[in-house]
Amino acid sequence: RRAVGFFGDEEAVLPHLEGVELVFHLAGKLRGKDYSEYYAVNAEATGSLALAARKAGVRRFVYCSSLAAAGPSLPGHPRRESDPPEPVTDYGRSKLEGERRAAAVLSNAVELSIVRPPAVYGPRDRDIFSYFRLVRYGIAPVPGDGTQELDLIHVRDLVQALLLAADQEAAAGQTYFVNDGRPHTWPELLGRIAAALKTRPVTIRVPFWAMGAAARLMERLAGWSGREPILHRQKLIEIQQPAWTCSTEKIQRELGFRPTVPIEAGIEETVRWYRNAGWL
Repeated sequence: RRAVGFFGDEEAVLPHLEGVELVFHLAGKLRGKDYSEYYAVNAEATGSLALAARKAGVRRFVYCSSLAAAGPSLPGHPRRESDPPEPVTDYGRSKLEGERRAAAVLSNAVELSIVRPPAVYGPRDRDIFSYFRLVRYGIAPVPGDGTQELDLIHVRDLVQALLLAADQEAAAGQTYFVNDGRPHTWPELLGRIAAALKTRPVTIRVPFWAMGAAARLMERLAGWSGREPILHRQKLIEIQQPAWTCSTEKIQRELGFRPTVPIEAGIEETVRWYRNAGWL
């Protein structure tokens, strides 16, 4: 069955959940003008969907949250599920509130499993795609001094984690971080994109003050055009953090998760898809 509509409309969603055993909640708002826009989708609508799932008698609700809900880490010290969450952006705060809304609504009536991925890449992704396009044009912009550590995950590995969270009894009531197995840096990521594209871009280190000026300009232009900016001040907060890393020890131990897509193969596959789709 296929239904098109806003997942936060409880009455519209409820008929489509009858007889459904599992709900995968993958929707979310990645960009917004202010916290209220993020909150309306990532928190309030998540609560509405959870309530509909509870009324329909769903067995398990799998929520794809985000590492942003937990907050950044320190270099060499990846976040663990036992760490208190410290989100630093409106997006992260709204995703954390979505987790709390789902937990409160579902209570003991529906099993809740939460997966917190870092940045996700792969075919059809539009967020990291902007970096592929810049490298294709011969520019490799490195934010700040290029030392930020960041975790990534290929979409296929994320799907594997979500399925494990849905199928494994141990996942009921649990939250898990997931990634591709090791941290990366911007120079490494851009270098791998360049290798897959067979280009030799010029590396440009972009200081944070310049990114801040660009973010303000893009926000102003977006206000005139009605479009959401690719770079904005909330995104800049993320980029300025020393690290966005997390430990996968728990999901490996409890659910047997193992990443299957190394960064080299994942980037090459993504480039092939972008080219076949006419994006590059």
